[in-house]
Amino acid sequence: MTDLYGGIDPRNIPSYSMGDAARYLRIPATLKGLVAQFRVYSG
Repeated sequence: MTDLYGGIDPRNIPSYSMGDAARYLRIPATLKGLVAQFRVYSG
């Protein structure tokens, strides 16, 4: 039998990338985007 996960426990592998999760939650995926939005909302 072949080890599909290369010895890594599949429960420790994220289901979504950070970019996908950020897009789904409608938040900026980068620190630059977070800072830009903070500046807009803080005046």
